[in-house]
Amino acid sequence: MIEGIDLEDEEDVCNGETEQEKQSEPEQADLIGLGYQTIYNTLQQHNEEIVSDVQVIVQELRRINLLRAELWAGVLGHRYTDITRKFNQLSIEIKRVNSNLTLSHEEKLN
Repeated sequence: MIEGIDLEDEEDVCNGETEQEKQSEPEQADLIGLGYQTIYNTLQQHNEEIVSDVQVIVQELRRINLLRAELWAGVLGHRYTDITRKFNQLSIEIKRVNSNLTLSHEEKLN
C-alpha cells in the first residue's frame, strides 16, 4: 500500500478486471459445464450407441495426437543431438583455422 492506495486494486484496474468479473468467471465455467452435461445427457438418452462411438473416436484422436507429439519429441531430440555434434565440429575447425600460422587474416575469414 502506497499513500492509501492498495496496489492489488491498482493492478486489477490496469488489467481491466473488476471484482465482479473475477467472481463471475468460475460461475461462467460452471454454467458452461452444466450446459455440456445437459447436451450430453440429452444425446445419450436419444442414442446411447452414437454417443459411445463418438467417445471412442475422441479417445482415439487423443491417443493419435499423443503419439504424434511423442514422435516430434523424438525427432527434435535426434536433431538436437545432430546439431550439437556439428556445432562442436565447427568449433574445433574454427580453432584449427585460427591457430594455423601459415594463413593470413583475410584467408582465415574466408
